[in-house]
Amino acid sequence: MNKNNSGEYWDSRLTQSPENPFPLAPKDWIEKVMAKWKSGNDAERGKYERKYRKENRRFGNFCRKKMLVELKNMDPGRINVLGLGLRRDIAWTEMAVRMGFGVSIWDMSRFACENARRELMILMNITQVEIMAGWKSGEIDEQDAVAYYACQFIEHQGDELPMFMHHLGEFLRVPGRKVYLILPRLEDNPSNKVKWNSASPPLDHQWQKPLLEGFGGQLNIYVLGKHKYFNRMYTFVRISM
Repeated sequence: MNKNNSGEYWDSRLTQSPENPFPLAPKDWIEKVMAKWKSGNDAERGKYERKYRKENRRFGNFCRKKMLVELKNMDPGRINVLGLGLRRDIAWTEMAVRMGFGVSIWDMSRFACENARRELMILMNITQVEIMAGWKSGEIDEQDAVAYYACQFIEHQGDELPMFMHHLGEFLRVPGRKVYLILPRLEDNPSNKVKWNSASPPLDHQWQKPLLEGFGGQLNIYVLGKHKYFNRMYTFVRISM
């Protein structure tokens, strides 16, 4: 089993601590600043903390602005969000609820789900589940779903990436449905320039081929924009029939 598909693994990655002061920050940046952060004074630490918050805020604003535009052109229904993470990229979900969409969020991390429920429980459904298992059991309901949204997610699927993308392709067989992915393409993040903790940024053909096979034909893959998070380049795509 891919260690990334473990709730305990993600609990530890998401929990802020002296050993993990910047959850989910890029490995390159952590290696660069960690020694200075541990040995620095309050002013030195504050500089790195502000940088971390700024990068997360910029990334979140990028996702929010793009999705608010998309929501205006979507059919009413439910949006399934795959992964909570630090919740920096899902600020748009509250507006989606106010616009009449249903929002269901699925994540295997107990830590992420419990934290999110404290703030978002009255607005949307939050369920702790491993995604592939949820699909197989039918726990992840797609009956009234009009879209999937997954940010910083598919690069952590490891050997399960083909099955994951194949399922999303099958989902798109129903007219009007869409899939939104925010991912680091290997083409934009070569291994000699970007270090990763456990993720494996895919080449385009690695995620597009099983997607198209699941759908059974060609799909429209439209790039909504790109954003640089620290030294990593992320691509936001909308996929539809």
